[in-house]
Amino acid sequence: MSNRNKWEEDLELDRKMQPVIDSHFKQFFDISQIIRFTQKENTPHPLDQYFGIDGEIILKCGSIITFQTKVRRQKYLKRFGDYFTIEYFSNNLTKTEGEFFHLASDIYFYGYLNKEETDFEKYHILKVFPLKNFIATNFIKYIQNLRYNKKHSFASFIPIPFSEIPSQIFIEGN
Repeated sequence: MSNRNKWEEDLELDRKMQPVIDSHFKQFFDISQIIRFTQKENTPHPLDQYFGIDGEIILKCGSIITFQTKVRRQKYLKRFGDYFTIEYFSNNLTKTEGEFFHLASDIYFYGYLNKEETDFEKYHILKVFPLKNFIATNFIKYIQNLRYNKKHSFASFIPIPFSEIPSQIFIEGN
């Protein structure tokens, strides 16, 4: 293993998978262009940092759909099952609010890689507003299962089984 930290490795893997994610988007949307908001050095793009927006899909009609993506390694699917996780605090020590508090994208691509890390073994595309409403309606139930990443960061996550998310929230999944 290299001297790079896990965050840098995850970022590199996310970038590697962007063309694959784009191909899944193209199955469901009449796309003119996909724009990703890049970051400089270790500083996230403001739209990602403050609104959980990784990029935008420009439709052929000119309308825009914003998106967030999460690429997870296969080992997490095998170890924990098919769960949607949303960051609650990015730092539990300082109570820095995570994605849960500021996610404002239109859709969310959430995928688990295959063993070769060339495609997704399992993925879901979700509508964010109904997803947020579902989480808010069931907040007490899911916040009780809050998980902490003690190995690589100080973040906490709310895990939600995809099987419990209503079907009308999904655009697609496999």
